[in-house]
Amino acid sequence: MQYIYVLEHHSHAGYEVIRSITIKYREICVKSFGFFTGIAIRALIELAQICLRNEKHVHEAISYYEEVRWRNPCFYRYIR
Repeated sequence: MQYIYVLEHHSHAGYEVIRSITIKYREICVKSFGFFTGIAIRALIELAQICLRNEKHVHEAISYYEEVRWRNPCFYRYIR
């Protein structure tokens, strides 16, 4: 997602800030567009990828990927 690039390279934001913003972004996507929409699923995948950056949140990332898999059996098309 573009906002992550901006936060990392222009604002030099830390992991926790990026993770917090990504969590909020996902919540907004779900509230605005619905639980099963492509944008909400992509936001969840992005959150999982962010969580994989920190060893403390690996299990959280796995649970997010499992949630995506449960929501949409064709979720592999969202991962790039």
